[in-house]
Amino acid sequence: MTFADFTRTVVAADGYFEKGQTEWARGNIEAATREFEQALQVYPGFREALIALTKMYGTRSLVPDVQDLTKTIEYGEKLLQVDSNNSNGYALVAAAYARRADLPNHDGDFEKAIEHLNKALLLDPHDAATYCQLAGIYTHPSRKNLQKASTLYEQALRIQPASDTAYIGLGNIDQQNGELDRAIQSYKKALSIDPSSDSARMGLCETWIQKGDKDAALAELRKVQDPQLVQWLGQKFEEQFRVKVQEVSAGQVGSWSTDAWAQTNDDQSEWENYRKALARCERAGKDCSVE
Repeated sequence: MTFADFTRTVVAADGYFEKGQTEWARGNIEAATREFEQALQVYPGFREALIALTKMYGTRSLVPDVQDLTKTIEYGEKLLQVDSNNSNGYALVAAAYARRADLPNHDGDFEKAIEHLNKALLLDPHDAATYCQLAGIYTHPSRKNLQKASTLYEQALRIQPASDTAYIGLGNIDQQNGELDRAIQSYKKALSIDPSSDSARMGLCETWIQKGDKDAALAELRKVQDPQLVQWLGQKFEEQFRVKVQEVSAGQVGSWSTDAWAQTNDDQSEWENYRKALARCERAGKDCSVE
């Protein structure tokens, strides 16, 4: 290939890449994917297009399916062939391996995730997020090593003292080890860094439930935003305390409790009613009493 031919190839690939970025910014994920992949057809070693596709397939849904995870790994590994010193690339691919390892017939992916994260840390030993990512693998039931995970989270905090992820991880470990007071302190530290963290709030609520502190658990439950977490925590709350919440709305008093679950096939609907009851109580300035 002559220099002139190479220049034309790069210009053509860059044109597709720019279109892909525009579509991505507009939220047109499928169109952006096509443009980035077209850029790679023209110029297979196009680093920026490989980075974009690795990120896109790994993040285009909250719970990527096996096809998206496999694509993330495919493009990420190609990126690392082009740029073997890309620590973020190793971390992105490792995340995909770790998530795919939870799926059937992919257990070996955990070892690949660990390998990629260790390579990332060799390239950038001061990346707190990578230490947290590696620690998370060692909390997984199939690779469980809580002491090692705890050491990695503590290393992350030495690098980045304001890492809410590390504090949540330590809280989860303390909770599993029965160190509930320590877990509470870790979750509170995480919330002092990010007050909107549902992960920290969930851990704190669950720990108060384990300690048997009904009022503290309910106070945290009211602050959780994710409906699925609210339902999950609410079920644990009801199982532990066997209580009902008084709903005060429009001058009328009604009640809702887990007894309703025995009378309906729609648990989601019943729990959502409960969640709305709490919200209405607080908006009305009422005290949502628990019996």
